[in-house]
Amino acid sequence: MSDAQELEEELRNGSEEKLPEEPSANDGTGDDSALSDDFENLAIEIGKLKDTLARSQADYKNLVARTERERLEMADFVTEKLVSRLLPSVDNLERLLSGTSESERSGALYEGVKSTFSGIVRTLESLGVSTFDSVGETLDPAFHEAVAQVPGEAGKIANEFEKGYKLQGKVIRHAKVTVGNGEEA
Repeated sequence: MSDAQELEEELRNGSEEKLPEEPSANDGTGDDSALSDDFENLAIEIGKLKDTLARSQADYKNLVARTERERLEMADFVTEKLVSRLLPSVDNLERLLSGTSESERSGALYEGVKSTFSGIVRTLESLGVSTFDSVGETLDPAFHEAVAQVPGEAGKIANEFEKGYKLQGKVIRHAKVTVGNGEEA
């Protein structure tokens, strides 16, 4: 039995399957209607795909931007941690240089330490690290840590024990200072 005969037999026996309708030569509306429906369905599907593509592209752009922002934040974090650990050594070199007597300043060791200190300071500056002045300024908890009070103008910084540092404008170490208590010296 051929496929066509089997199909006809199933139709006669009440099968759910239907034979495709053959277009009538007299009536062209069935064909046009089916094509119109197919065209409309395809247009809807294309619209959905375009929307999905646009959303995917926007998500990708957001991912790229977020990844770049996180990368920069991580680099800043690592730089801050490294610089913070280096600052005590910078302080020690600075104290060594400022505490060296005039007679010892002409030696090769002093010049080597001075050169090393200058190189470290230049490197820190290239990373965006800077110091800020405190003596004579008004105490600002965002920049200063008061460790003692001394006679002098109230709220004014009298002395600086440890320099404060900023990394690209953000305070990474507060200056340790003494503050006037309002008593005359």
